[in-house]
Amino acid sequence: MGEDSLYRPVHSLTTVDRFILLSTAFESLSYGAVAPFILLYLHFSLAFPTYLAGLAFGFSGVVSLGASLIGGVLQDHLGDTKVAAVGVLFEVAGLILIGATGGILPVFLGFALVGLSRIKYSATNSFLTNTLRDRYPVEKFFSYQFTVTNAGFGAGAFLGGLLANPHLRSQFDMVLFGSAFLTALSSLPYFAAKATPKEERPSSDVSYLLALKDERLRKLLTFNFLLNFASYGSFEAGFPAFVGLEMRKSPHVIAAAFVVNPVAIVLLQHVVYKLSIKLDARLQMTLTASAFALAWIFLLGTSKVSSNFLSMIFMGTFGLIFAVGEMLYSPIRAPLIDRLARKDMRSRYFSLAHFSRASSELSGPVVAGYAIGTGLGYIWVGAIASVGLLSVLSAQSFNRALRTHAHTQLPPP
Repeated sequence: MGEDSLYRPVHSLTTVDRFILLSTAFESLSYGAVAPFILLYLHFSLAFPTYLAGLAFGFSGVVSLGASLIGGVLQDHLGDTKVAAVGVLFEVAGLILIGATGGILPVFLGFALVGLSRIKYSATNSFLTNTLRDRYPVEKFFSYQFTVTNAGFGAGAFLGGLLANPHLRSQFDMVLFGSAFLTALSSLPYFAAKATPKEERPSSDVSYLLALKDERLRKLLTFNFLLNFASYGSFEAGFPAFVGLEMRKSPHVIAAAFVVNPVAIVLLQHVVYKLSIKLDARLQMTLTASAFALAWIFLLGTSKVSSNFLSMIFMGTFGLIFAVGEMLYSPIRAPLIDRLARKDMRSRYFSLAHFSRASSELSGPVVAGYAIGTGLGYIWVGAIASVGLLSVLSAQSFNRALRTHAHTQLPPP
């Protein structure tokens, strides 16, 4: 399949391409230094009640849903690079506002700006697939970018743990401002890149409703929602809550999964990419969904182990299985959307894809919090495993829709 790929490499990565990878490292380093500790900062340094701290953080997620759709419209008028750069600057302003004030309204406004910055995601993916298509294997670039993202986040979380004291406001504020600076640096490649040519701007009939008439897109959005609900939407918040509250294990046991997961991705992403070259992208979708379902089934099957040492090994294994699913899907996530989209509809397709993902990542923690908080944690794990299995069926449904529209190619792995 690779021989006939429209993504066949013509040239090597340009300076701007490499700069984008470097800027990804800056941005993920910034996020890793702040995100794991921000709720503690709001509670201890700013004296926010726990519910108010959670509400502020959740408010950012709600705003990001609207930002996903707004971003697609802005791309039509401003182009990918300008929207990506503006999105980064929104995030910078939000981080500064959170750290510089401390009042309830400014903090909520800061989180709103961080949520609004999510206009950059669809713009960034659209820009990369558009500019790399005839020069370099897009899937390979996204594989590299995913590796850099995880390495940056891991390094950021390590530095944040050393430098960010949630109990000491002045110290955490310095971390926030440093993160804002690194995030600002990540906008530079988009200012340096060429804007989207005017002849590629959309026609007047472009709309989200028109995009949703595409059966293939509807099937892929359903798959993305189910897949992300069974992965990121439940892993980052629900998994530690389940292990800590239902299994009654120490933070060291929880940390095993969060350490093994990014380390495995950094070490194995290129290996998995090399192996996946021989696979059809549609098979990769099925294997990805199966990996996430298997991870939750494995968690359920090992949840009654009493030994902390064995639990750490099992949780590390859970993180590894999860990493396999992530490594399989990350290189093809954006190219799948790109290959489905009509040339002048690319911004709307990418925006809807991000909206689907953001919806699952917002609803996932809410469901997990309610289920685990009411003593239904084991039922919740079983339900998430079932959602993973549903995403396997959803992948098959997407494949059937593709066969109905056989004239449209999928990206190679």
